[in-house]
Amino acid sequence: MNTIDLGFCSVSLRKDGLLHTHFFTAMKIEPEHVMKIKEACGKLTTEAPMLITGDEKTVPSERAMHHVSYKDSNPYVSAEAYVLKSLLQKLIADLYIRINRPARPTRMFTRESDALNWLKDFKRS
Repeated sequence: MNTIDLGFCSVSLRKDGLLHTHFFTAMKIEPEHVMKIKEACGKLTTEAPMLITGDEKTVPSERAMHHVSYKDSNPYVSAEAYVLKSLLQKLIADLYIRINRPARPTRMFTRESDALNWLKDFKRS
């Protein structure tokens, strides 16, 4: 597995061909973080589905949600699966899907195994 440590998160290309972004600590994700993740993804692959994990206190800002909803925010990601751990994350995710309507396939999960299973449909052959 190839991994890039950005300080606030790690971005990995897993052996199964999936990208995995894991946020280390409780934080508010801003557009600047999203841009650094995009750069890391570009160093790891040309395109892959992405699993996003973190602790229950990691949440995106309104600006980050708006930014990440555009396909150009990360052209290296074909689909996104978020693993949610708190009620706050679930409420924010619901707003994100309803208001921002992401340009790439995006789903929210409470179990990582379900997220991984869903992402497999978006892997390149």
